[in-house]
Amino acid sequence: MLKSWGECFLWEVVWDYVEHDAGTLKEVLRPKCYLDPDSTDKISTAEIQTADEFIISGFTEKDGILAVSFEMPAVIIAESADGLVCYRVTAYCEGVLEIPDVNSGEWNSVNMNFKDMRRDEILSFRHLVKSVSLSYEDVEADDLNA
Repeated sequence: MLKSWGECFLWEVVWDYVEHDAGTLKEVLRPKCYLDPDSTDKISTAEIQTADEFIISGFTEKDGILAVSFEMPAVIIAESADGLVCYRVTAYCEGVLEIPDVNSGEWNSVNMNFKDMRRDEILSFRHLVKSVSLSYEDVEADDLNA
């Protein structure tokens, strides 16, 4: 399945996850002594500016669940709703995607070329991924409004 689908689908799922994970990103940034904690608490959105590669670092299959380990270096813009707080965050995103029922007929019937799809089309299949666990490593941030 990974070979036929490639990494495009998984990359978009992780990208989307990070962009909806402002709360965790805020928690990771809070202990940075060079950032104002009150400003950090105002972060409400995260948008990936660049993520040049998506690396599948391993995978295992057990009881019909495929666990795919990944790594993705990214530059993320974390911002408050009013735009007064804006951080440029560099991070190494690492984690695992779990895909259930890989031996079922449903997966065999999904014959998609995700490389030829628009992002919204790819994400319409996001429900096929059961869970994403992700951590942010080697995190640095610059205050773009300083």
